[in-house]
Amino acid sequence: GLSISLILLVHHAEVKFGFQGLPSACVINSYVDCDAVDRSGYSELAGLIPTASLSVFYFLVWLGLLGTRKRLSSEELRQSAFAWSILGLLATIVMMTISFFIVEKFCLYCSILWLCNFILSFVAWRSIREIGITPLSAFGNGGGVITRLFVPFVGRPENSGSGELVLHGILSALLSLGLLNAIV
Repeated sequence: GLSISLILLVHHAEVKFGFQGLPSACVINSYVDCDAVDRSGYSELAGLIPTASLSVFYFLVWLGLLGTRKRLSSEELRQSAFAWSILGLLATIVMMTISFFIVEKFCLYCSILWLCNFILSFVAWRSIREIGITPLSAFGNGGGVITRLFVPFVGRPENSGSGELVLHGILSALLSLGLLNAIV
């Protein structure tokens, strides 16, 4: 997921800033056209933030969650993974809807990313189901754990594990650049 997100971010920069000499490899016909999807107004949030950068952030948080597995109980980790996967799944559904029904183009790279998000959500759902936790409970509890672990000023970084420090650093950098305010 992170690799595809980075490819999409580079592709966005190439298309937006005119670095692209030829159409990308996924321009197959008038409907399957990554370049057209990237030229649409929906490839950026507020005309400033590439949606691919949000995807990069999403998968960096996944890495941060993996980095906290020694500090969290199995149940907390499963619930956090489920909550985070649901956010990714919702974003995937929104982007798929925009692609198919508004832009009316299909991006192969995006579809790989969508598939990753569906798989992550399915695996996370199965993991909470195995231990008998309901999705609603897991989403609420997992969201609380994610907030406690990763949001600056809520947790104390000096008491954090490596994954928490990574995410604390990322969120602090985004805050200092004013990007988090634009995202939220």
